[in-house]
Parts: sequence; structure tokens; C-alpha cells
Amino acid sequence: MLLAAARIRHDAADPEAWHSHDSGQLSLLRHGVLSIATDGGRLWLPPGHLAWIPPGVRHASHRHGLIDGISLHFAAAACVRLPTSAQAIACDALLPAIMRRALDFAAPPLPGQQRLLEVLLDELEQCPPLRLNLPLPQDRRARRVADALADAPDDPRSRDDWAQWAGLSGRSLSRLFPEQTGLSFQAWRRRLRLLKSLEYLSAGQAVGAAAWRCGYDSPSAFIAAFRREFGRTPAQLLGRPADVFSDNYCS
Repeated sequence: MLLAAARIRHDAADPEAWHSHDSGQLSLLRHGVLSIATDGGRLWLPPGHLAWIPPGVRHASHRHGLIDGISLHFAAAACVRLPTSAQAIACDALLPAIMRRALDFAAPPLPGQQRLLEVLLDELEQCPPLRLNLPLPQDRRARRVADALADAPDDPRSRDDWAQWAGLSGRSLSRLFPEQTGLSFQAWRRRLRLLKSLEYLSAGQAVGAAAWRCGYDSPSAFIAAFRREFGRTPAQLLGRPADVFSDNYCS
């Protein structure tokens, strides 16, 4: 079932190349932010949360800030009941505790260790996904708009301006985004801006600078929008959850 368990520690570096695993990968961060690109979109992993990458899913990771966490790889046969798409997942203290234990498991795991892994998979199956993902449109012209906005989230151009730039009508752009991402163009751009802010904040930028880089006129407007979208402030989402990591983790 468990193929590998390892601590992950990296400075911010060049993006990880596109690749896939025959195994399923479960990652948990203590510090830093990962943005993980897949063929269908991108997800962001802040500290204290889980990222699940199913077997065979192509992905590439971008690191923001000092990365410190744990990564487990599971055999494909153990992943059949788990989500078939990459996603960020909420968790309580139980799953991180088992993941920490797994760092010292035998290879292959002993019977008692195997039972703990079964509990982990049972719990993972029930964990709710987080809205820390951003689906990408598959239409070539709409994708061009999405890619340009990802490179410049503060760009103030209107929907109609972007549509004209991409060779579309405003009406077509408004239709393509909800059809292919489940979000209106305005909602998609708002979520992009807020998720991109996690990268800037994790790299040590002040809230005001991150807000400005994401198209907000003031830190208060940015924080209010962030709370409306995710139910927490940026500081709360990026803060180290006291009940998720023991004090001597990575000692």
C-alpha cells in the first residue's frame, strides 16, 4: 500500500517539470505554498492542508517560500476509492499525525502500521475538498485569456477588452468560462487574484504589496474579498495550525 514516505524541504526554486506517477501522492505542508498545475487547472496548497494527486495525473509544482512538509506515495490499487482529480483537501489533526508516524514505518509496513494507513485512507475518502483550485477553460481563445491573467492578475482590462484581445465577443467569453470552469469570468478572475496572493505572501511580501499586485486598491478591500471567498483571512489560511504539527516536527 505505502510505497514511500519522505519529508519535503526546498527553497523556492525553478518550477518542477511536468511529470506523473504510477502512485498516488499525498502532500502536507508546514511552511510555504505550493501551486500545482495539472492539465485541467491549478490548485494551491497552503500550510496545514493536504494536496492529493491521483495516479497518472500529469502535474508540475511551483514552490513559493521555504517548503517544509511530508509526502506519501500509495500504490495505485490503494487509491481506487479516492478522488480521481487533483485537489486541495481540508483535514483535522488525525491525518497529519498518521503522516508523521509514516515517516518511520517499516518497508513494507508492519500489520499495526498497515491498520493506521487504512484509517488514513478511510478518513481521506471523507475529507471535503477546498476551493483552493482554479479550473482552466479548454477553449484555445479563453485559455489564452486565462494564461494572460495568471501572468498579470492586476490587469484591469474589462471582460469585453479581454474578449476583443483574444478574438472573441464578450458574450462568447461569458459563456465559455462557466461552461468550462464552472465559474463566471468575473468569479474566475477574482479567485485567481486571491489565490495568486498566497504566492506573494508566502514569499514574504507585505499584505499591501500582495493586494496591489493582485489588483486591489487597499489591503482592507483585499482582506475582505479573501474572507468572503475562503471564510478566513490570508493570515489565518497561511498561519501554522497548532494542532496539525507537533513542536518537534523537523527538529
